[in-house]
Amino acid sequence: MASLRCVVHCFLLMFITSSVSQLKSSTNFHCPSLVNVKVGDSVQLICYASDDIWNVIVYDPLNGNEKIIDIYESKTVSADKRITLEIGKASPPYKFSAALHISSVNISDEGTYIVFLEAAGGHERSRIELRVEVPYSNISMTQNQSAVFCEAQGGSVEGQIHWFDGHQRNWTKSAEMISNKMENGRFMLTSVLHLKPFSIMEKYCCTVVYRLMGNTEEMSSCISTNGKSQGQGSNEESRKTYGIIIIPLVLMACVALVIYFHPRKRHFKQGRGLLETVQ
Repeated sequence: MASLRCVVHCFLLMFITSSVSQLKSSTNFHCPSLVNVKVGDSVQLICYASDDIWNVIVYDPLNGNEKIIDIYESKTVSADKRITLEIGKASPPYKFSAALHISSVNISDEGTYIVFLEAAGGHERSRIELRVEVPYSNISMTQNQSAVFCEAQGGSVEGQIHWFDGHQRNWTKSAEMISNKMENGRFMLTSVLHLKPFSIMEKYCCTVVYRLMGNTEEMSSCISTNGKSQGQGSNEESRKTYGIIIIPLVLMACVALVIYFHPRKRHFKQGRGLLETVQ
């Protein structure tokens, strides 16, 4: 009798477990696990359900206990008005979608969003990672007598620095580059191009090459060499000096010619008058 009762209990437990499992799986959900966006752009985190969506709760990625969105609490817009939720119809095999819109994405928006979905046939808890991609900026170049330095920072993906001269010749193999990942997760690239003795190149350009949203991006900055700048300055100073010296000399020569010819003209007139008197 006891064994029969045990068998009945086991069957009841299996039936209840199967029923709960079927209840939970009666609604199909789908949420993306990773979404990439460029800083400053807008993005949508969209989850789908095969039944009517009753409630959506989204938790702050920086503070997992704070709710950004909660339909039951009539909270469909974030405090800064940049994050909104929209429930709409979806294409088969799903019926409804819950779209989380984030406008003007900041670096601080990056992180893992916990999304709780409740529908007519069950519920789902998903994790969506939002990855904010940032381009490189603030390229700075300096130089001394033996090397040219290039530094770029801010990129979310490690990049490369290539070197070119004024004639578009590639000098990258002659340079050394160091890549450091900073505390905020961004990269800082530093490259040094050692100049050869008696280098006469007019300018050098460093080009930062990196990937952004699946595309290859480039940004460049150029600097003139010390020799070129100093040479131009010396020539200009020389031309100014020559001008200062030559102009007074020309004026003095003109004055001398005037003085020289003016007395001769006067003596010529006096001699001609005397000749007429004699005649």
